[in-house]
Amino acid sequence: MSVEIKVDSAAWERQFKEGIRKTLQVAAKIFKEAVEEFQKDVKQSTPIGNPTLWETPAAHDYVPGALRQSWKIDWQDGYKTAFVYNDRPYAYRVETGWSYRQAPNGMMRLAVLDFPNIVDKLSRKYKL
Repeated sequence: MSVEIKVDSAAWERQFKEGIRKTLQVAAKIFKEAVEEFQKDVKQSTPIGNPTLWETPAAHDYVPGALRQSWKIDWQDGYKTAFVYNDRPYAYRVETGWSYRQAPNGMMRLAVLDFPNIVDKLSRKYKL
């Protein structure tokens, strides 16, 4: 007994390309949501200054919470590249231990460590 199997390679190729297109769309959605979640985590872990804990007095123009509210995302290449940053002049100092009582391990470094978990969670959500 012989069995003949005919494969419509053009139909298979269209189906394969459509699957790739859908997967890339979902991956892009996951990336965008993951970066937004990352920014939210960084923001939440950013301390709100408490001048009573400081060794030096607060500057006259100090605004509590300004550092936390200054986190931004710069999207480039149509949401393919993202930069999460804070343009406050003292952000780097707080990240590297200046706020050793409230954020001894920084904010960004902690969120970077958690980023793979964010991506895993979203991948499961979207079944990718």
